[in-house]
Amino acid sequence: NYVLALAERFEYKYRNQIVVISDGADWIQKIVESIFPQAIHILDLSHVKEHVGDYGHYLFENESNCHIWIDKVIDLIENSETEQVLKMLEPYKSKKHPKNVLNLYTYIDNHKQCMDYKRYKEHGYFVGSGASESANKYTMQDRMKLQGMRWKTTNAQTMLSLKCRIESGCWLEVEPLVRTKCSESGYLQG
Repeated sequence: NYVLALAERFEYKYRNQIVVISDGADWIQKIVESIFPQAIHILDLSHVKEHVGDYGHYLFENESNCHIWIDKVIDLIENSETEQVLKMLEPYKSKKHPKNVLNLYTYIDNHKQCMDYKRYKEHGYFVGSGASESANKYTMQDRMKLQGMRWKTTNAQTMLSLKCRIESGCWLEVEPLVRTKCSESGYLQG
């Protein structure tokens, strides 16, 4: 409900294109399919690379062979050649994997419709959530998680909205409103 309310607030129905980047969690996939069936759903490339790296270290003891294999698989994935990767992984798809290593064949096969990275890049789409995660850290965590901070939901949202305006270079639009509200409530003297 929160995601839909937020999307409606930003008038998603009037957008030409909706792009969702996720880590591939089933619950996110279900939300995207039910609320934004027309959206382009991109599997976060950094998560894919992480899983490829873990799987390469699982398959190869020799560090050199491991890195050659990882680089090859990532290159294929970035060039939208997931079917080629699945052929490479087919001998291992039924193999029992340790709990800390996911079955890369199944992961890619389940998400291949969200892994057309070559096309995504050609269209100028982000293929990773790094920018959003960095903005979250910079905008939210650096301000809201200072020592001794305690927030109510409404106050936190107000503070985050103000912080986002400052970081977006839109403070001049907000400053008169803040001054008026502070004046009315007696926070500003003089």
